[in-house]
Amino acid sequence: YFSATTGKKRCHNRENGNQADKMQDDFYFFLKKWVITMDNSLKYYVKAYERQNFLVQNELPASRFFHGLRMEIDQSMGQGQSEILRIHNGLSVVWADYRLSRQIETDHVNMQVPFTLDLLLSGHFEFQISGAAKQSVAPGDIWFVHGPFDQASDTQFPDQKICGISIGLPQNFIEAWLGSSCCSASKGLEKLVSGLIGQSGSGMSGQAIPLLRGLQPSSECMRMARELISTRRQTFADNLHFESLALELLSRMLTLKDSPTISSVERTCSIRAAVDEAVDILRREWDDPPTISALSRRVGINECYLKKWFRRQTGMSIGEYVREQRMKKALELIETGRYSILQTALFVGYSNPSYFSTIFKKYYGQLPSYYLPRSGKNAL
Repeated sequence: YFSATTGKKRCHNRENGNQADKMQDDFYFFLKKWVITMDNSLKYYVKAYERQNFLVQNELPASRFFHGLRMEIDQSMGQGQSEILRIHNGLSVVWADYRLSRQIETDHVNMQVPFTLDLLLSGHFEFQISGAAKQSVAPGDIWFVHGPFDQASDTQFPDQKICGISIGLPQNFIEAWLGSSCCSASKGLEKLVSGLIGQSGSGMSGQAIPLLRGLQPSSECMRMARELISTRRQTFADNLHFESLALELLSRMLTLKDSPTISSVERTCSIRAAVDEAVDILRREWDDPPTISALSRRVGINECYLKKWFRRQTGMSIGEYVREQRMKKALELIETGRYSILQTALFVGYSNPSYFSTIFKKYYGQLPSYYLPRSGKNAL
């Protein structure tokens, strides 16, 4: 267990000290860039639930332990409730338990998501981030989510009990853990985020990564999550029990990653980095792109992984991405008025201007001539 006031004890030896200190410095930069404050996270959760037709029912009574809100779903949409809690130590705990009477699709723009671990207990839903492929979340899935998302959407389905819990970590809470303890949960957190530090400068707006899928209902994490949701918070002892349960559940979820799951996260981050590199290569070399085989060798992953993760990360195939780059360049050239449609077609790699016009119209909805400056309408 941890608290935000944990002393920063060094458990690594002197030889590893410089490396650990560098990781700590890098991670503090990562946190400053990506982790939103917990006050803002409360606002985020309220906005997110309001978009899903939840209404603020009442502010929970202030105490030395908690600050938070209770929300209930609009009765025209279903039945159920959610609580958004901030524990005095900075940790946030958000749980929801509801049933929809009809399908809800919600779009989000500039979505400010806290640094969270999310566990779904029942029901399922789908979400999509910034044009990437849709992801499905099922009971027993644990997801790690952080950072702002430019665009996101989710789909929730009717006639099923949707129940889940989310534990959010504020910046100072994580900083207190980083390099400060030898316990497995602290190491699990360091392993989890170390694979993300390299991503922070890549222009990505945030990440949602499945840490584990399909925990059994009888598993310790699922049992503790159910207990946390049902725990009373009326007495001093109740509050202590709730806080200890939240910390223990967080510790359990981090410890689950000690073996296969953390390796999966690290592999995922490695593949994401390789796809980012492939995108950069294709953006630079769109006029003479490498074959998929050559591209996979250059970025260091096999063709199957490259094709699968390229589509998942960009929302399109490699061929579609190259075509998009060519069409963007074609539009740029046409709008200058200095190039005819034939010249533009040849420049972006199409020897048949008629076929080029067909592809262009499919992409932009208009023929190339539509985008010619008025003085160049005859420059076909």
